[in-house]
Amino acid sequence: MSKAQRGKDPFAFPNGTDENLPLLASISKKLQHPPKSKDALLKTLKQLSSTLEAGPQETSALGGQGEPIANSLLDSAILGHADKDVKLSAACCIVQLLRIYAPETPYGDEQLRDIFKLLCWVFQRLAQPSAPTFEICQSILQQTEQVKLYMLLLDLNDLKLTTQLFESLLGAARTDNLEAIELSVLEMLAGLVEELEADTLSQELLEVLLKALLGIGYDPAANKLVQRLLQRCEEQLHTSLQRFSTALLTGTTRSSLQPECMRVISELYQCTPQVLLPVLPHLHAELEALDAAQRLAATELLVTLLCVPESDISEHFPKLAGATLQRYKDVCPNIRVHMLERTPQLAALTKNASVREQVRHLLPSSILKIGL
Repeated sequence: MSKAQRGKDPFAFPNGTDENLPLLASISKKLQHPPKSKDALLKTLKQLSSTLEAGPQETSALGGQGEPIANSLLDSAILGHADKDVKLSAACCIVQLLRIYAPETPYGDEQLRDIFKLLCWVFQRLAQPSAPTFEICQSILQQTEQVKLYMLLLDLNDLKLTTQLFESLLGAARTDNLEAIELSVLEMLAGLVEELEADTLSQELLEVLLKALLGIGYDPAANKLVQRLLQRCEEQLHTSLQRFSTALLTGTTRSSLQPECMRVISELYQCTPQVLLPVLPHLHAELEALDAAQRLAATELLVTLLCVPESDISEHFPKLAGATLQRYKDVCPNIRVHMLERTPQLAALTKNASVREQVRHLLPSSILKIGL
């Protein structure tokens, strides 16, 4: 063996030659009857992954071994293997194979469903940035995003699986891994939202986004991701968010977020205020509800929104702002106390001079005497 041959990478994928085809044929044959030994199987999968990764995006370079390899990778002996390293190596191979085939695919719809379930499992493991497998999971994430493999999910028209992908990606976000995964995760989520029709954004998908925004079952890092997603995809999401928020307010939908209705509106307003302009008038009825708890919840929300820097609620909805200030005279002591507690913010932060004047006019004379 010459020095040049000894120094050559055995897994290199030479462009413009057929030197690699015997290696692919050998790997394909091994995978048709996967090795029983975990170590032997792992070695074969890593060899295949390295070979495919070095290859051009041309199916002709696979020498007819693409489909046999593709099918073998989904064999239950590989895809259903109990060892996580085997499954991760298989996922690497599948992603590289899809890259070579893109924009086509060697897989049918049911096979793609299995693949996306595998990818969801991979992305969930990103939640452990200190784990030895983090880098390989990050690599799979980046490859999926860069080649836009996630777009294949749209052809499946599987809203449940789409929701599962959103859950996996947002659920993986942590303060100590956000810098490493934020760009890829945001590009994938935004890419899917931008391609989905507004009417196909299911309530389940909206609930995932809003729970992450509120931090219900998600790390605070997911809140940052969703804020950026909502701001970037406001045009695509506004109709669905308006419809769902209105349904929460009016009680015309069954949702686990019903008890968090006021928090949903507060968080959305602070993130994408324009989305909520058609929704806010529905709060007028809540302010005048017979139930004191309803009035208090609506009062707390509207006072918070009026105090948001650059809030324009009083300009767009002067009657709603006025109805909020009338809570100074509410028959419920808790509501009056809440208004008094928020008076400094209302008087100082609201931009509308007439609102500030109403605040001063409605305050009891004893409060005015202390200089407010």
